[in-house]
Amino acid sequence: MTGAGVPDVNGCLNGKEVWIELKYVVGRKLGLRPMQISWLASRTRHGGDCYVLARKDDCIKLWLVVDLEQLKSLTWDSPAVIELQSPFQWNLLLEMFPGKS
Repeated sequence: MTGAGVPDVNGCLNGKEVWIELKYVVGRKLGLRPMQISWLASRTRHGGDCYVLARKDDCIKLWLVVDLEQLKSLTWDSPAVIELQSPFQWNLLLEMFPGKS
């Protein structure tokens, strides 16, 4: 069991910790809950690398969390770090995370 707002995925890639909140989108809203927004913004403010990864139909988008204001206004239409169409090329997604060259 984890605390409220803690992202779905925590991992370490090439010595760099990352946090990823996973969402399945219906419509345009990502459905981030207030505690998730607060947790991600706080971790980012303290130097953490946080992301939101969302799927809608046959498309996946990844957003790097920048700050609280960005999270509060984040929608499916917001500019993403990467957008992948099915069939997904997972290696391209992995290249977006810290420590990858």
